[in-house]
Amino acid sequence: MLKLKTENLLLTNNMPIKRSRVFFPNLDSLRFLAFLLVFLQHGFYNAFISFKGSSYLSDRAISFLFSGGSTGVQIFFVLSGFLITYLLLNEQKKMGQINLGKFYLRRTLRIWPLYYATVIFAFIIYPYLKSFIGIDSGLCSRPWFYFTFLANFDSIHISQYCPGQDAMTQGIVWSVAIEEQYYIFWPLLFRILSPSRQWVIFPTVIAACLIFRYYNIDAPGKVLYFHTFAVMFDLAIGGLFAYLCMNSYLFLGWIKQLSKTSISFFYFLVFTCYFFQDLIFSLPGSAVYGRLIFDCFWAFIIVQQCFSRNNAFALGRNKQFSILGKISYGLYMLHPIGILIVDITFRVLKINSNLPFVLIIMGMISLAISLLIAKLSYKWFEAPFLRIKEKFALVKTQVV
Repeated sequence: MLKLKTENLLLTNNMPIKRSRVFFPNLDSLRFLAFLLVFLQHGFYNAFISFKGSSYLSDRAISFLFSGGSTGVQIFFVLSGFLITYLLLNEQKKMGQINLGKFYLRRTLRIWPLYYATVIFAFIIYPYLKSFIGIDSGLCSRPWFYFTFLANFDSIHISQYCPGQDAMTQGIVWSVAIEEQYYIFWPLLFRILSPSRQWVIFPTVIAACLIFRYYNIDAPGKVLYFHTFAVMFDLAIGGLFAYLCMNSYLFLGWIKQLSKTSISFFYFLVFTCYFFQDLIFSLPGSAVYGRLIFDCFWAFIIVQQCFSRNNAFALGRNKQFSILGKISYGLYMLHPIGILIVDITFRVLKINSNLPFVLIIMGMISLAISLLIAKLSYKWFEAPFLRIKEKFALVKTQVV
């Protein structure tokens, strides 16, 4: 019988065995880059939208830099799918089975405190701030969806009936709601199925999502963007690549032996496809399968960053990005508050925020405030819960 002690030891026949550590140093930087894509859209898009229309290439450049919020969320999904699946499989391999209770407890301690703090701010403090700056319109959001991790379904409702009326302070949490829904059923599948049959999970989930997208391609609102069954294959693709790394020596060996030339060519291919993604999504039926193509791109980047020996683009070399990646959850959840603080300040000071250079300054200040808030949140609010979470970890990991 395996028992976990708070000294981070496993006891087997009264002999202490140190827990193994799963850590991928390049992924923290990738998390920060994913957040940066989200922030560039939320914080700077309005500053550059006036420049659109001058030429196709300039429009693509602006979209490439300042319309990547959805891509950032997609990368977060694929990355979560990879890490959670890898950790589940690693635990099952080393311990013999997955401890569901400890898994759910770890997820609760990691996600819930900051999530609920953000939701409470959105529905209690934010309406007061709106009134303070003279905005009297009420929120279209329905609170109970947010307190029960169903915010993505309310986002569909908002996109149909009151688009543009709600703020990011509560709208940002829809992706976290999807991840929480994923955390509920994903470990159950690996607990129910034997290791020899677990491969079935990935094509089944991917096929189900493709079918859902096909039959909802003309659905009103943003069903294909917010609905759980429309985007769950993001997480499944990340999980599939984790499964291959854990179970296919051929696949893992190929990733490890990739040459710098091959890696460089792949990154060039991804960059080109992403830059001209409007051409890909203009193809017939691309609303069904287009997102899946980029899921595979992001998943390949993740495993390449984790396992390639000839890594020409090791993101972990950027120490500052690595440090900021550790607080990426706080950055993602709290950056709307940073933007809101700057917006209120400029309104109170009666500074004209319609000018592009003013909007750029506002975006830069918002980023600085968001970084400060996230660092304070991580140190003084999240860290105590993370220390408790680590006591229930059977395998030491980076912050997931």
